[in-house]
Amino acid sequence: MTGGGMPYLEAFSARLRERLRKKYGRLPSAAFVAIHFNRQNSLNKPVSQETARRWMRGVSMPNYQHLFVLSTWLAFDVNQIVTGGAPKPAGPALTEKVEYSEDTIRLAELLSSLPSDTRSLLFNLVSNLQIG
Repeated sequence: MTGGGMPYLEAFSARLRERLRKKYGRLPSAAFVAIHFNRQNSLNKPVSQETARRWMRGVSMPNYQHLFVLSTWLAFDVNQIVTGGAPKPAGPALTEKVEYSEDTIRLAELLSSLPSDTRSLLFNLVSNLQIG
């Protein structure tokens, strides 16, 4: 972890490592994470091993597009991290399955059917919205 890092970076990093361990039975290397992330990531430029390492160590935070990819790839609930919440404690909570509403699933299916340049424009628009 980063000693004096921002709490949300540390919370994100802890949650990411937790979900990677859950999916792969161990904490994979940053190179492994970058390769497998890029296989899921059809909207953006590929991420480097260094970028994955920085996410895993809590040095930097992915953008909204990358968070979306992580959330679908790792069944990763980013709402707690984005809103400043701490990751869930280890234990029985790790077996929870992320449930999405029918509307959310339909929206994700519609988004995935769009051409990649259109999806990218939509994600950029949503990323730039200020809510609140």
